[in-house]
Amino acid sequence: MGDSEDFIVPLPPGSAERFPAAIDLLSQKPSWKDATMQGVIRRLKHNIGHVKKDMIPHIADSLTFHVIEYLEGMTPRIAQDITKSPVYRTVLSSHPPSKAIIYPAWFFLASIYGPDHKFPADKVSCPHILSKHCKEASFQKALIPQGQNGPVSRVSATANEKEMSKTVPKTITVIERPLVDPSCGEEMRSETHNVKGLLDKLRALPDRPVVSDRLVTVEEKIQAFLSQNGDRSKDRAKDEALAKTQKDVEALQSQIKKFVATIDSQSQKIHDLEEENKAIRTDFRNLQSEVNDNISKRLAGATVSLGSTIENTETNIRSEIHTKICKVEKGFGESTNTLKAQIERQNHQLSEQILRINELEQVADQVVSKVASLFKRKSDEDPKGSNEDKRQRT
Repeated sequence: MGDSEDFIVPLPPGSAERFPAAIDLLSQKPSWKDATMQGVIRRLKHNIGHVKKDMIPHIADSLTFHVIEYLEGMTPRIAQDITKSPVYRTVLSSHPPSKAIIYPAWFFLASIYGPDHKFPADKVSCPHILSKHCKEASFQKALIPQGQNGPVSRVSATANEKEMSKTVPKTITVIERPLVDPSCGEEMRSETHNVKGLLDKLRALPDRPVVSDRLVTVEEKIQAFLSQNGDRSKDRAKDEALAKTQKDVEALQSQIKKFVATIDSQSQKIHDLEEENKAIRTDFRNLQSEVNDNISKRLAGATVSLGSTIENTETNIRSEIHTKICKVEKGFGESTNTLKAQIERQNHQLSEQILRINELEQVADQVVSKVASLFKRKSDEDPKGSNEDKRQRT
């Protein structure tokens, strides 16, 4: 935690803007319903909004990333005692012991416990990437967040160490690295040239002891200045390299923004297509439902109509069958009556014929009886003739 470079984390642009939503989502968890935990959330949200206005966007993004990371495992007990904080203990247990605490850790502890608590280190480490004085001042101006006991005045870069030593018992100072604006290179080279020219003029003066002593002193100071200037040149080269790196990072961030914008655009198109597809599906379902309703209604109407038609047809068929049966029965009745009459007539005729036959039989019997009687009488009267007749008959 002592290295300021650990502060910067490559994140998608705009991460800090999503911090309130992320922390609101965290506050919905049951373990965060406690009043102490809700106070932690309120202070962090307020302080993040307070300081990110003066920060470079990717630094604000990194700050919010670390704050969310530090909130893992937070409990009411930890929120009430700074010595139980994992952030605090990590700084204390660093090997070798750290003399500086990175800004996100200091911001987190100061936001939750207030600036009046004892911190685990006596310095706040700022990132190298702030190579310009204006950015350095802006960042340092935002170093003190809103404390637990109310707002803490923001101070300028020049008064920062002095004001913080008043506020925090164990003085918090800002590590000031050699930050040289690349634009001052020409001015520094000009000053170096002037000093060398002055040294040449001093050497041209008459050789007097006083002048010689002063010349030696001046030469020593000039050499010290040149040596310091050389160190600054090295630092300037580092700063220029960092500035170039920063430009590369900014270019990369720009590309990432474009890529994210493209992804967002594609996501929006996909969302629009999904919405359109959803609308089409809804229309299809509505149309299908309407068609089904129409089919059901038509089938119901057709069923009623068909039932009525069948009933009418059945009635007509029954009527026709009844009519035909009646006609057949009537015709059959007439035929039966005629047949009965004919049979009766035939029976009557037969009866008459039987009577006649009976009468004929009676007549025949009478005739036979008479003939037999005649033959008998004749036989009695003429036996020879009778025998002769018998022979003739035989």
